[in-house]
Amino acid sequence: MSELVIFNNQLVPATEAMLPADCRAVSLGESCFETFRVRAGASVLGFELHLQRMMRGAVMLGYDVRKHASFFLAADCAVQIITLLEKQKLTHTDARVRIQIGRLDRSGISGQGEPEFFYLIKAAEATKAGQPVKIDFNARERIPAGASDSSVKWSYYAPNVMELNKAKSQGFDDALLNDAEGNVSCTTTANVFFVKDNEIITPWLQSGALHGITRKLLIGVLLEKGIHVNEKPVTRAEAEECDAAFITSSVREISAVTRLGEFEKDAHHPLLQDVMQTFAEYRRNHRKNLADL
Repeated sequence: MSELVIFNNQLVPATEAMLPADCRAVSLGESCFETFRVRAGASVLGFELHLQRMMRGAVMLGYDVRKHASFFLAADCAVQIITLLEKQKLTHTDARVRIQIGRLDRSGISGQGEPEFFYLIKAAEATKAGQPVKIDFNARERIPAGASDSSVKWSYYAPNVMELNKAKSQGFDDALLNDAEGNVSCTTTANVFFVKDNEIITPWLQSGALHGITRKLLIGVLLEKGIHVNEKPVTRAEAEECDAAFITSSVREISAVTRLGEFEKDAHHPLLQDVMQTFAEYRRNHRKNLADL
């Protein structure tokens, strides 16, 4: 069966979802996206938060939400995702859904003329959530905070992809990125947390770390349970010396780190296990069925 996608409200084969070679999304990377896990073709955690974050990015790109608000309505978007999952036969397994919106107009870098947009929804079978990971260190800086708005997932991911591929070629699953001061920011695909002396720390958002939705939800639910997460600058030495570590993303959810560079980490640390159990319970109680939106 050929892959199908939703392209501008139409269900079409992926090979027919065509973009002009000189459109701004292709030539300048002017697009943003969201990726999340849909469990058993039905339920999503934080769905509205994903749409809100993508809408912020679309507005920054010049999208007039007043004229085209329907795409950002949870109910309308959910219907399209359900249709795609049914046609792709992904209703009985976990799926990785990616939504992208970008500039379709062919104007030059000056951005003259009325902006035109496309949006695209893709879905594929997701790998198992919560799989343990090995993370490498590297010297590359993430785009500095302030140089790019890290509250949005922009599509110019080439630096992250290069570091991810390098890490995988060396037997790791992901790699840490640094801020301008050499402190830890996040991984190429996820937010990162460290456990030391029964304290949880995570790089503060001023490091340029993505304003991750799972990160935000986890910090909130842990605080309700009386577990404080210290958001602060995190040095490489602190990362190396931690007792345990884990990463968060909307597709992986929470994954324990078994190795950080050359250092083995405790994937069964009691506090880490408490975090994972707390989040699993939160997910069960707060995920929403797409059909009910």
